[in-house]
Amino acid sequence: MEKKSKLFMGIKLIMCRLRENHVKESCNTNKELIPADNKWSFSTENELLIREVLNPLLNIIFLYKESDGYNYVPGTKDDVDAGWNYFEKKFNNIYRALDQNLYISNNTYLKVIKIIEEIQAFVRSFSYVEGLPERYFDINPNLKFYRVGFFIKDEDPKAYKYAVTNDMISYVPLETEFITREEYFSNKRRMDKELNFKHDEDDFFMEELAYTIRLVFLNDLTEYAA
Repeated sequence: MEKKSKLFMGIKLIMCRLRENHVKESCNTNKELIPADNKWSFSTENELLIREVLNPLLNIIFLYKESDGYNYVPGTKDDVDAGWNYFEKKFNNIYRALDQNLYISNNTYLKVIKIIEEIQAFVRSFSYVEGLPERYFDINPNLKFYRVGFFIKDEDPKAYKYAVTNDMISYVPLETEFITREEYFSNKRRMDKELNFKHDEDDFFMEELAYTIRLVFLNDLTEYAA
């Protein structure tokens, strides 16, 4: 790669500093971010849950794109069975880690098992966002912007009308939600361009779903609220 001149780098640095406050503002005042209602206090049991359950689940979420929607081992596209076994092992490791955590109550154990099963069912559904529990859309309303109804109408309005008439889609967006969705993605793309992340819609989806999992833990495990 050709070396950049000192003058070029200096100008770039100045420009970056000039827009620094604007970029920070974009990062820190994301209007689309659904705020969490609470936070956890620190304890041994929830530290283990974060490290052994939440973190591995988030790792799986962020493999969505690289595994082509959980069809393959990340980085490959030649063996569906290998992909199935790859994610099966990941979930088995999470279940095993939860069973090893003797600090949590039975009530907490059942709540966490439910979350793990929900994410595993999503992975095994191969249905994109439609494979998620409906309650996740209540916990994080931004997830609905990834529902199939929006995409069908964008791509083929006639097919969308037929699907709605024949009750073929699980969620029919309100007309006002198409406008809100456009604003949501417009802001996502603007921030992405400013920060030079070069993310696409799959990246946006993974980020939104990962944040949703955070909200689900905070929503369900209120016993750890600070």
